[in-house]
Amino acid sequence: MNRSILRLVAPVVASTLLALSARADQPSAPPDSPAPTRAPFTLQLGERGVPAVVVPPLVPQAGPAPMVLMLHGMCDTPENECPAFGGSATAGRFVVCPRADLACTGGGATWSARPDARARLVDDLAAGAKASLEIDASRRTLVGFSLGAFVALDAAERQKGGWKHLVLIGARVHPDAKKLKAAGVERVLLASGRHDLARDHMARVAKQLEAAGIVATYRSLGPVGHRFAPDMNAWLTEALAWLEG
Repeated sequence: MNRSILRLVAPVVASTLLALSARADQPSAPPDSPAPTRAPFTLQLGERGVPAVVVPPLVPQAGPAPMVLMLHGMCDTPENECPAFGGSATAGRFVVCPRADLACTGGGATWSARPDARARLVDDLAAGAKASLEIDASRRTLVGFSLGAFVALDAAERQKGGWKHLVLIGARVHPDAKKLKAAGVERVLLASGRHDLARDHMARVAKQLEAAGIVATYRSLGPVGHRFAPDMNAWLTEALAWLEG
């Protein structure tokens, strides 16, 4: 091999050997360690067999894991909204996103109009999730976006001690502080985009709940309208930290 070829090949050989040496110094995972997985799957929940998108914990938990039950907006789908809640903020939780019970003419699904029916449906969905997944029933968070926020509020006000944490996003809701207290709700987080038409109303409601003795706060989703935050994972990290005290 002549010297010109050696001059070309030598740097490549040297960098390859250096890379192999550096790789050999890295600690390897134990052979029995499970590979992290977070692939969503579909589950039929409750007596009605309501389809739900489920995002499992990032790695298998030693025991039951907390749950975030997320209710989507009008004529939308869990497949469209659920991915916003499946990041590292909820890596140690089950994220369960059921489909609403009524079909929309133009596609998607929407929720029943009657508050009692909504509450019974959410109770059934939560019971179905607990029956199928290893869920810590004492650490459940109920989230609703847009019309889903009205449904979440109906369910939270009518249950007895199941939902301690409630998140209402982008909706002109009117929570009843007495009902929330009686139902065992401990913390309520209201949120909207800076340009959402519900923003001022939700900020006022948070202050009203605080004045009535409920631990409540309003959190902006940033410079957006009627939608989720640009970085929903970072927003959820702070929101869940506040909810859990």
